[in-house]
Amino acid sequence: MHSEPFINEYLIINTFDDLSDELDVFFETALPNEYKSITDYDRFKQTYEIYNDFADTDDFINVLKINKIIIQALDKAQIRIGINEIKIINDRKKIKIFLNEIFKESEFGCDLYNNFCSGQITNFKQIDHSLFSLYAKDLDTIYEFNLKSIIIYIPPLHYKNSPIVFIESDEITYDQTKSKNHYIFDRYNIFYMNYLRNKDNNELVFDKDDIIKANQGFHVSRYENIYRFFSKGIFCFLNFNQLKNQFEFKKILFENHHLTGKQLEVKIRSLIKEL
Repeated sequence: MHSEPFINEYLIINTFDDLSDELDVFFETALPNEYKSITDYDRFKQTYEIYNDFADTDDFINVLKINKIIIQALDKAQIRIGINEIKIINDRKKIKIFLNEIFKESEFGCDLYNNFCSGQITNFKQIDHSLFSLYAKDLDTIYEFNLKSIIIYIPPLHYKNSPIVFIESDEITYDQTKSKNHYIFDRYNIFYMNYLRNKDNNELVFDKDDIIKANQGFHVSRYENIYRFFSKGIFCFLNFNQLKNQFEFKKILFENHHLTGKQLEVKIRSLIKEL
């Protein structure tokens, strides 16, 4: 009796996370004209350059504009990924560099795991060691979360679709006994809190009754609306507004927000294999 070999893709991803980036960066430096990247990142850049020479339509110009931003951010963060590939990044230093770079050059559409959405995410910010935020300019609202990883997907350039960045959040401990009158929500098994910041004096408003009163008054614009998310999962995805999406990522997010970043990476990889 013999058993067929079994390859667990999840374990492979666990084993080789970030190693391919380190190897690519090392050999790109040592053999700049001879090395072919493990991740096919060199082909991504070459394809971009080829299309850049003859792009003549508005939609393709947007494709090149967005992918130029992505390539610059990948280079700065020393992340390597090819066309029609998906990759999870766990290194928080690399994540911060990458996100800061792309937000310097563009704004994003965003869907969150509790079904919130924004068409104009303009800022990514670190608040403390693990707490980060996204700012929705169109809603004048801040979304706070515990950053764990990002998952990047680069679609084929000729499809004229948007690159996608998923953000995975980790759990934040919250003691409900100390804050009985905070404005707390539990939606789709996602736990989060709403509070306000006074723009004039930075005073924070946590009391539920005071928040309701402020939102109904004549001075709503004095307050910045903030949501802090406590639940772990696939927190959101970011896409470039000028381009369409390859898949129904909003549906994928809503149905799979309970997964880990690694599990989502494997799931989406099975979809892109069919392209």
